[in-house]
Amino acid sequence: MNSLIDDIFSNVVLSSKSCSKLLENDGISSRIFLLRGFDNKKIINFKDVKTLRNKIPSSGLAITIVKNFDEYQYIICNYIPKLNDNNFFKIKFQKIRILIFLFFYSFSKIIVDKGPYTIDEWIKEANSLLMETSQIILDYRESMKNAGAPGLNSNQILNQNDKLKKDYFNYFEMSEDKIDKILYSIYGINT
Repeated sequence: MNSLIDDIFSNVVLSSKSCSKLLENDGISSRIFLLRGFDNKKIINFKDVKTLRNKIPSSGLAITIVKNFDEYQYIICNYIPKLNDNNFFKIKFQKIRILIFLFFYSFSKIIVDKGPYTIDEWIKEANSLLMETSQIILDYRESMKNAGAPGLNSNQILNQNDKLKKDYFNYFEMSEDKIDKILYSIYGINT
């Protein structure tokens, strides 16, 4: 997992590539489900999602979560360049992007390689992050509406909570604190 997290930092957080959606075929509006990674390699490719759903009934819900994650990672990717490095939303957004990629890769392990987690565990964790991501995006949009109000400064990090509601990194045998340290180092934030 360490090489994957290193790759995610190199190719997602530190990359200057333009934002793109990674889901080519969503398995909902088409029979095919094709998800690419940040390196453009296929992570998951099913030619007939109906067969997958027959084998693993909860895979339909997981595919829906992946579709939503892909939409959110694209939205967040477009927000990040507009934010100052010390903006607490930038830190949260980067953590969410990292987590989304970790969830993409763990989903592929579960489906393809029969990974260490079950699909139901994955759905529970991923859905929790999905709900929190939706709320953070709404909070960010609301803060942008209020950015002109006196006394508000959305570019301060330490007086805001940049922690996620839950340490989703535990699911991947990591910690949010460790990811925070790396992000703070990248963005020159002293704590």
